[in-house]
Amino acid sequence: TLFPYTTSSDLGDTNGDGNATSPAAGDWERIAFESSSSNNSVLDNCIVHYATSNSAYGSICIYGVSPQITNNDLRYSLGKGILCAWNGANPTIQNNVISDVSNYGIHCEGGSPLIDNNSLSSVSNYGICVSSGDPTITNNTLDNISSLPLYLSDGVLLSTAVTGNIITNSTLVGLRIGGNLSGTMRFNETDLSYVVEDNFTVESGTQLT
Repeated sequence: TLFPYTTSSDLGDTNGDGNATSPAAGDWERIAFESSSSNNSVLDNCIVHYATSNSAYGSICIYGVSPQITNNDLRYSLGKGILCAWNGANPTIQNNVISDVSNYGIHCEGGSPLIDNNSLSSVSNYGICVSSGDPTITNNTLDNISSLPLYLSDGVLLSTAVTGNIITNSTLVGLRIGGNLSGTMRFNETDLSYVVEDNFTVESGTQLT
């Protein structure tokens, strides 16, 4: 269990000051898996609360490596729940609870992570955002997402399936696409709407199926 020093709840009075201090989002930084980390790294069945003072980071940050991030409880982040960045970042992100975060729930900025069977709720920005990379996004539950639950940045195409995701109590029930699309994308998420924002151009030879 990872909490800040000021915790006077959940774990009890960890700094011995009674109720004089209470934990808050951003009280400590983050857990980072750097490119030098082992691909055999595992973070499983952990409670990670009140992390990330910088909105650009996640409570868990993964940079060009492929750990297993499973069965964790991530809450009260001032930034993102999980950030996955750089080529070679192919982690398994599965069965996690991500709640009460001030930015994205899960943000993919590269690599090909498996994002499966996670529960995201009370997220103040996008639920799952893909800026680049080619993740597999399956069987996630997204509830009370302030912005779009599933967001693909301009020009991002996913070659793998986006299926089985459930969205409730959110402003829009859909997956955002846009920009200049070139390549192949399969629209397998038949229960969701596809939301087109800004300019949307399908270039010659692109296949949308």
